[in-house]
Amino acid sequence: MSSIIKAFCWAFLGFLSASHTGWGAKNSEGQFFEALENGEGQIQAAAQDSLQKASLNPISLPDTKDTARCIRDPRCRRLFVVAHRGFGLGAPESSRGAAQGAVRMGLKVMEIDLRASQDGQVYVICHSEMKNTTSIKKGKIGNYSSATLENAHLKNGESLPKFQDIYAITRGRVVLDLHFKEDLIEKVADWIHENGSFDDVIFFVQFPAPENAKSPKKDRQIDMRNLARLKKKYPEMMVLLRIHDVGDLIRAKAVWGFKPEIVHTDYPSSDLLDVLHALEVKVFANVLFEEHFGFLGHGQILKLLRTDVDFVQTDHPLTRREESRRFSPYAD
Repeated sequence: MSSIIKAFCWAFLGFLSASHTGWGAKNSEGQFFEALENGEGQIQAAAQDSLQKASLNPISLPDTKDTARCIRDPRCRRLFVVAHRGFGLGAPESSRGAAQGAVRMGLKVMEIDLRASQDGQVYVICHSEMKNTTSIKKGKIGNYSSATLENAHLKNGESLPKFQDIYAITRGRVVLDLHFKEDLIEKVADWIHENGSFDDVIFFVQFPAPENAKSPKKDRQIDMRNLARLKKKYPEMMVLLRIHDVGDLIRAKAVWGFKPEIVHTDYPSSDLLDVLHALEVKVFANVLFEEHFGFLGHGQILKLLRTDVDFVQTDHPLTRREESRRFSPYAD
């Protein structure tokens, strides 16, 4: 219940901000309230129409070199919509079909989760438990060999994809935001160096949680000094650092000797965006929580799109892209 109240308060604050800041222009205000009154109906219809058209006539394909150039340049301002696990692209999450949908739709960034099998093969799967497959429904992926996992299939009939399978689809077209659920960063970095391009991938890591954190997610933490060694070895690596506060960014730089290209923080205020941009890093925001609350969260999402945030991760990438083109000054 507290989460619902929190979402309602955020939406209400979005209304207040809208009436006292840049939302005051008549046309923008009209668009804002029209979107809220209609929910996401019109925009979702446009997004669905885009998906259907793309299945017949693919949009002009993006180039990861151009996307990576902007990510590495602190002066470049664009809003990149990130497809969380490939949701909303006409196929199951974390599937080849979702990756193909991202390419067809001309999306620039897609997030995927990486885990290893018993024999060290890297798979694209979110949960350690095998609950999203149709044939192997129990146990952790790390308990199975890759030979056994060949018999695991997703709901659309695909076999469980390895990282290389997804990369082969998105290479040069969609940047993959790699969320490491296990310590596979060096293994993947070495593979990319030998077989691909660092323009095609972002390495998502998390700053160690504070000692007083209630439930630090150890599987998302890394050896910070090991990453510094990898970045020195592969300076073209693009790093996305999950931070708890601005102090984490300063501490990470002290350990690494470099700043990450991107930082991921909780829903950022305009003041925080200004501070982080002044430190010459891009800002990654998540709207997955807000998307669970429909109308209540929608106002907050639209408010965020009016800022100069650089990345917005979503389960509804086509809808968010249509909205960004209406509301964001940096829509890509």
